[in-house]
Amino acid sequence: MKRSALTALMSIRDREYQEAMRVLANSVDTLDQASQAVRNAEERLLHEREIALATSSGDVSVENYARWLPVGQAAIDAARRDELQARTCLTIARAALITARTARESVRTAMSRQAEKDRVKALKAEQALLDEIRPRRVE
Repeated sequence: MKRSALTALMSIRDREYQEAMRVLANSVDTLDQASQAVRNAEERLLHEREIALATSSGDVSVENYARWLPVGQAAIDAARRDELQARTCLTIARAALITARTARESVRTAMSRQAEKDRVKALKAEQALLDEIRPRRVE
């Protein structure tokens, strides 16, 4: 592949790599938020249970907690589903980053090989020129 084509390809691969890095960072942030939402939902459940079980609370608090409990459990379940989804997205983002990095390194390797071929070709041309202008010995 010609050098200019490799340079263009490297530019594309660099952009893909940067995009993969951005997606990975966003995925990490999303997972952090989802994990915090799980913790918040679990803490709320514990807090509501503590209120219901407090000795100063009457039957009304326990009844309110019993009515609220399915809502609290549903919130925890939804938060856990979101967290699982975020973990899956993070795994996919990591794989995409590895793929982008590998593609970029492949182009970098091809560029190095092309540069070496160009260097050898230039040396051969220089040697041919030297051979041509070197005085010939008559035997």
